[in-house]
Amino acid sequence: SPVAGKRLHPWHNVFGNLYDSYAGWNSLWHLGAFGATAVLAQSGADNATQRFFWKDPIGRDFGRVGLFLGWFWQIVPAATMYLWGLKAADNELIGAGSATIQAIATTGLVTMVLKYLSGRQAPLKDGDPNAASSFTRTDNATDFRFFNTNLGQSEGRFFWPSGHTSSTITFVS
Repeated sequence: SPVAGKRLHPWHNVFGNLYDSYAGWNSLWHLGAFGATAVLAQSGADNATQRFFWKDPIGRDFGRVGLFLGWFWQIVPAATMYLWGLKAADNELIGAGSATIQAIATTGLVTMVLKYLSGRQAPLKDGDPNAASSFTRTDNATDFRFFNTNLGQSEGRFFWPSGHTSSTITFVS
């Protein structure tokens, strides 16, 4: 709880909160996600899902809007809550905004570390191995290149886990 007379801020207890997210019983959620990812990739379910969505069942416009909004929209309402709370001297709104900004920032950091460590490449563009792309893609859902520091962004290594998904789920939570 905040000290009397002091307001929360987005970096309040950030390392303690990050530790608490990964320690104790919470570590089981992360180990479960790791195991589920391995099962989805090795079983072919991930590849089948990619191929289904290559056919664009929900429409290109929906996908483009989702891709665009997934980049940054979550921070806008979080920052708005925080700044509005400061202006109105509303500690509850300040706390909510602070917690949301911190959660989005730490999720982004953890997601980028996982991307770097996993080396997962993007799926083929539109399912076509000959489609032009600015980086290397793969049709192999099990193509993880763990700890391969020779891969850069041009090799398409930063595609798993999804930053769009993780930041959106963080904000909604």
